[in-house]
Amino acid sequence: MHRIAKLVAALLLLCPPVCVAAAQDITAPFSLATGRPVLGLTTSDGTLLEAVLDTGGQGAVITQSLADRLGLEIVGEAMIGSPYGGTPTSAKLVALPRLSLGGLALSKLEAVVLPDERLPKGSPGLTIGSAQIGARAYVLDFAKNQLIVPERASGAKSGWHIIDQRNMPITEIVIGSQRARLVIDTGNPGLIVLPRDFAIASKAKLSDKPVGKIATIDASFDRFTGTFNRDAAVAGYRVRLGTVSVVDGMGANMGSKALAGFQLTLDMPNRRWRLDRADGKKPVIGINP
Repeated sequence: MHRIAKLVAALLLLCPPVCVAAAQDITAPFSLATGRPVLGLTTSDGTLLEAVLDTGGQGAVITQSLADRLGLEIVGEAMIGSPYGGTPTSAKLVALPRLSLGGLALSKLEAVVLPDERLPKGSPGLTIGSAQIGARAYVLDFAKNQLIVPERASGAKSGWHIIDQRNMPITEIVIGSQRARLVIDTGNPGLIVLPRDFAIASKAKLSDKPVGKIATIDASFDRFTGTFNRDAAVAGYRVRLGTVSVVDGMGANMGSKALAGFQLTLDMPNRRWRLDRADGKKPVIGINP
């Protein structure tokens, strides 16, 4: 979230893409130079594209300039907006070219077109969500900075959590008796964002004045800091909360920086996800600016 902060959090009317199955494990590197996982994609004519993989978004988003450069055909309209903002607005929907990720072919892709200024400066012109790789389970390995599409999905019977109707991996953050819905959001290059009412109920010490803003597609929110200095629990892991971002009017989410050393498995066919340490251990997750 943060500066990108749910540009695709409530994409509507997108047709789910089909991912062409492969006969073996597929591995593709990703970069975290922007704080979010950026994948290298190849079109059928050999054009190289970069795309942010945003697990907190519902579908694909492309900038107007990149859509124009690729000469993409407008195939309809989609209603877009943030669940934290106002009334959804209409935007153009374009058909993306056939794309390949490390040998894994993605097809029937569509993307919402946004003005370039709606995405953070320096960000790739294309953002995709979990649905774009959704015909098979895949793993985001934040220890080795690579995406893995295994031939066989994990056989683990426990440790799974729900992927909701918006294609977002959800769980809860728990502090004492307080609970709040939390999204695992790789579109957030930072650590964690918590709702102001949850922070107050958890007796956090909040900054007197805003320290910045978080922008969504249709709104802007003041960002405060909240100092907890206590433990929370997320997806079965103990989280040592220090000073974190607190926002009034937004939900809780945990971003890419907090996932360092973890493997995030998204099993879209079975609408479930899990979080595992790459080293097999269960250390405390430290959350501080």
